[in-house]
Amino acid sequence: MRILHHLSRTAGRPRPFEHSGAVSLRDLPNGASGRIVSISSPKSIGGMTGACCAQRLEALGLRVGKVVEKISGMPFHGPVTLILDGRQIAVGWNISSNVFVLPVPERESSNG
Repeated sequence: MRILHHLSRTAGRPRPFEHSGAVSLRDLPNGASGRIVSISSPKSIGGMTGACCAQRLEALGLRVGKVVEKISGMPFHGPVTLILDGRQIAVGWNISSNVFVLPVPERESSNG
């Protein structure tokens, strides 16, 4: 039922960057790297307002232009683990759904 509800809510809505090759961190394959091209600003995530969420991402170093490597994504809306600037960080599933990256070749990922 949840899947049908979600599909009915999102039907007909274009996904950001659908035609440019960008994907959300959530959808980036494990082990792949991507350059952040956009960060959506949701009204609230996990009790945080959009402004607090943006501040949290900024504090983590997640900003447009940075290259991240996705280590893992936990099932059932669990956290997504990333390598950013040589540090391992984890972000929530909802946040990872709002950060869009363009996959980069392996050799570019070390240039961050």
